[in-house]
Amino acid sequence: VTIREFARMACQNAKPNSPLHSLRFRKSHNCNSNENVKNGSVVSKEMLDEAITLLFAGQDTTAATLSWTLHLLSLYPQVQNRLVEEINNVAKNSSGDDKCS
Repeated sequence: VTIREFARMACQNAKPNSPLHSLRFRKSHNCNSNENVKNGSVVSKEMLDEAITLLFAGQDTTAATLSWTLHLLSLYPQVQNRLVEEINNVAKNSSGDDKCS
């Protein structure tokens, strides 16, 4: 499945009140047949482009942020230990005696 096909399926199967579902009702994202757009059977190019942005744009920035966070934690073991301690405290308070190591 290509990204474009995945985005088309996501648009067609969007749940009510989701960001992709709400795009169907924007004048800027409608095709010629308003009824087909609203029921999801037709996906306009504008809507498809918007869906691709919504679904995939944050991937690189999220990965980069996580990578830098883990790298910086590896440079500062005392901060890493404090973080593990805090995670353990939160896990213990929310689910009993779970621990991170």
